[in-house]
Amino acid sequence: MVADGAAPPIDKACGEGLMPDTIEALKRIGIGASALDGYPLRGMRFLNGDLTVKAEFAGAQGVGVRRVVLHRHLMECAQKVG
Repeated sequence: MVADGAAPPIDKACGEGLMPDTIEALKRIGIGASALDGYPLRGMRFLNGDLTVKAEFAGAQGVGVRRVVLHRHLMECAQKVG
């Protein structure tokens, strides 16, 4: 079950960097990464003043995608299964 009190599509700054495991989970429910029309992510980088930490994903890539795009696909998927 998925529940959210806000009216779709929800536009906020989260859910925009999808990790490789998330891409695999989306594929299992029928949402391919190419349908998300996003940007490939090879890894992550965190910045804090002069401190930088970065790491590349092993193997698969992630995807950077607007939350409203992801939310639309999730809503369509949920509607298909009732």
